[in-house]
Amino acid sequence: MEQIEQGNHHGVCVAVIDLGTQYNQIFNKEQPKVMITWELPDFPLEGENDITFRLISKEYTAVLHAKSNLSIDLVSWRGKQFAPEELEGFDIKTVLGANCLVNVVHNDKGYANVAAVARLPKGMTKRVATYALMYDMDEGVMAIPPNVPEWIEKKIKASKEYIAASGGQAEPPDPSEGQVPVDDEDLPF
Repeated sequence: MEQIEQGNHHGVCVAVIDLGTQYNQIFNKEQPKVMITWELPDFPLEGENDITFRLISKEYTAVLHAKSNLSIDLVSWRGKQFAPEELEGFDIKTVLGANCLVNVVHNDKGYANVAAVARLPKGMTKRVATYALMYDMDEGVMAIPPNVPEWIEKKIKASKEYIAASGGQAEPPDPSEGQVPVDDEDLPF
């Protein structure tokens, strides 16, 4: 598959995924993480599942202090600062379906990364997301949606919350062990 070219591209937020508390090896500490995914309508795909456009994601530490990457990108995306009361009650789910410009740069290995997110310029036509995916551990740690990519599911399963909910195991216990099988049939933020 061809690499997403560097530069600003029209993006539509299609996924907000709670990754839970992840261990950060660089800083030797645990941090709450969230992943935001955008589809890029100017990069269509043909014949790959139900997704019709290329996707790009960015992982954030899920904190909203002024210097956090999440806060910086959200302020840039909205085009204005948050009032203290807006920050206090902010729900990350509100970004689903929101349009923006996604600035893509390539790292040293040539992989495309999201460098910044900005408000869509006036006069630019908004696009509708082809799907929406929301996973929030507060609504059920073990309820990972079936359309979450495997590499993201592995991250979720490595979280402190998932391990605790699965009885201290990275993978949930097999419920059939020791049992006889039963036969049952505008920017919103």
